[in-house]
Amino acid sequence: MTNALFSILTLMCIPVFAVCIAILYGVSYVTGWSYEETSVYINIYLQGFLIAASSLFVFFGVLKSSKVKWYKLILSIAYVIANFGFYAVILQHYGYDTAVAFDKCYHELMDISYEVVISCGLSDYGNGIDPSLIEYCAGPTMGVFMVINVLFFVSAFITIIWLNYYIGKKCRRIKT
Repeated sequence: MTNALFSILTLMCIPVFAVCIAILYGVSYVTGWSYEETSVYINIYLQGFLIAASSLFVFFGVLKSSKVKWYKLILSIAYVIANFGFYAVILQHYGYDTAVAFDKCYHELMDISYEVVISCGLSDYGNGIDPSLIEYCAGPTMGVFMVINVLFFVSAFITIIWLNYYIGKKCRRIKT
C-alpha cells in the first residue's frame, strides 16, 4: 500500500516539479544567475519573505474590522512578529552565501527524503545502513525528494499565503 501511494504521489508531483525547475532555469537565463543562485533567491529568500509579508493580511484585517479589540490587535502583531522572526531564523540558518545555502538546503531535503524512504519501507535498506550513491540519488529517495520539494515549495507556500489572506479577509467581516 505504501509503495502504491508513493508511486501515485510521485507521478502527480513530477510535472509540477518539472515546471518549477523550468521556471528556475528560465529566471536564471534572464537574470544571468546560476541555477543554484536562482533556487536560493526564489525558494529561500523570496518565498520566505512573501510568507512573512503575507502575515500582514491578518494584521490589516484585524485593523480594518469594525471594532478592533485590543487582544486581537496584540495577537495579530505577535503573529506578524513571529512570521518575520521565523524568516530571520531561516536567513541565519542558510546565510547569504548562495552556494552554501543551496548545498545545505539540498542535503537537508535529501536527508529528509532518505528518512521517509527508510521509515515508510520504500527501500530494502535497514536503519543505520548508508545506501549506495546510486540508490541515494536515483532510487526511491529521488522520488520522495521531488514530492517533498513540491510539498514544501509549492503546496505549503501557496496554502500559507492563501490562509493568511483568507483569515485577514474574514477578520474584516467580523463585526464584534
